[in-house]
Formats: sequence, structure tokens, C-alpha cells
Amino acid sequence: QPADGWVPIWRELAGGLREGDGGRHLITYHPRGWQSSSQWLHKEPWLDFNMVQSSHTRDTPTWRFFEHDWALKPPKPVVDGEPNYEHIANGLSPKNLQKGDLITAWDCRKKAYWNVFAGACGFTYGCNEVYQFWKPGRPVARWGSTMPWWQAIKLPGSAQMQHLKNLMLSRPFLIRIPDQSLIVDGQQDGAGHVQATRAADGSYAFIYIGDGHPITVALDKLSGRKLNAWWYSPRDGKTYDASGSRTERPFTQLPASGTHRF
Repeated sequence: QPADGWVPIWRELAGGLREGDGGRHLITYHPRGWQSSSQWLHKEPWLDFNMVQSSHTRDTPTWRFFEHDWALKPPKPVVDGEPNYEHIANGLSPKNLQKGDLITAWDCRKKAYWNVFAGACGFTYGCNEVYQFWKPGRPVARWGSTMPWWQAIKLPGSAQMQHLKNLMLSRPFLIRIPDQSLIVDGQQDGAGHVQATRAADGSYAFIYIGDGHPITVALDKLSGRKLNAWWYSPRDGKTYDASGSRTERPFTQLPASGTHRF
């Protein structure tokens, strides 16, 4: 458990890294589970960006870390360095392992979109067997290993992370801000949590609905006369219309005023 007495040690270690590489690399601190480096180190000049370990339990409110760190002064980027890993026992629980309650690709996507939309500059995907490079004949961790790493690396979550990157880079990235006020109605706990982000000038918005339930959106938070609306699938990175048919065009146009139920 970190304590104040560790800060001078970290400071000296960071100074050695800076001296050794001439300042060519960014430096952060990887905390333990359900913690952020900002708890102790945010104002340390050597800390280039904050890191969160949002931990390995399904549907925990991890976006709170990123809302908190986004508001800190001086401003620093924050990244989720260790979220729930695909194919690991939920909560790292041996009982959940026995029940087959494993983190899925959907669970990984929820954390990725919640956290990035809440202000994270990035997200680190992880997989249980891949991080161990597990293969038959090696010891099995207490939270389980059931397939060789060369099979686990093909689990769906790993391929789906590119769709988040492509979405974020499809619009001006550096003017993006979190904005939960876009969500007028439909906010839920757990898998139904809704997270919203938009351009500071209102030129675009992204809203992630973890379980796909209806929500009401404040359109007057956005700019322009008409708004183009798409459904974007985090599973395949493609856009759809309201009926679920693949489309390259917006499925509807709306005035930039009032509210709309999606």
C-alpha cells in the first residue's frame, strides 16, 4: 500500500529514469487495484500522465476515476492501465471461476467506452491467458487459465478495441470533453450506465449505452442547424440505421434543439 514515505523514493527513481534515457520516454505510476496514481502523485513534476487500475470486477463505476482526474490541476492525461481482463474470473474470485463467471468481450467494451468517454486519453485491453503467456503444462493462476495464449489472443475483445480508436480519431480528438448533461433521461446503474462525450464547440457527440436501452438526449448542447445521427456498433465498428440494417449514411437528421428519444 503506497504511503507518503514512498513519494521521495519514487521521485528519486523517476529522476534516474530521466537521466538514463535523456527524457525520451513518458513516465507514470501503475497503482494497485481500484486506485489512481493521482491519489499521491498528481502534482509531482516527473509524472507525465496518470494511470488507473480500474480492476477486474464487472460493471463497477470506473468512470468516476476519470471524471475525478479530468478535473485536477494541473491538467494531465489519464489512461486505464489495467481494467477487467477478458476471460478472467469476475472479481478474481475462485468461486466465480468455478461457476464459469468470466469477464467477456462485452465487459471489456463497457469499461473501454465508459472510461474514454469520461475523460481517459486511452485504454489498455488485457486478456487473462495472454498476460500470463499461459500454455498447458504451466501452473494455473487461482483465477483460472483454460486455453493456450495463442488461442486466447484471438478472443473477440482484442479485435474490437480498434473500433474505439477508429471512432475517437474519426472526429477532432483534442477538443473532446466529457459531458453527462447530454443525457436527459435513461441513466442506469450497472451494465446500463450511459456515458457521453462531445466536442467543446458542439460539433459532434458520442454517447455509449452499455445495454442498448432507450435514452433521451439534449440536442441543444450541440451546434449547427441539423444533426446527423448514426448507430455505431462497438462489436464491428460499422454504422446502422434504426432497424439494424447496415448503412453508410446517417439514419436520421434532427434539429439542434430540444430533446430526442433514441
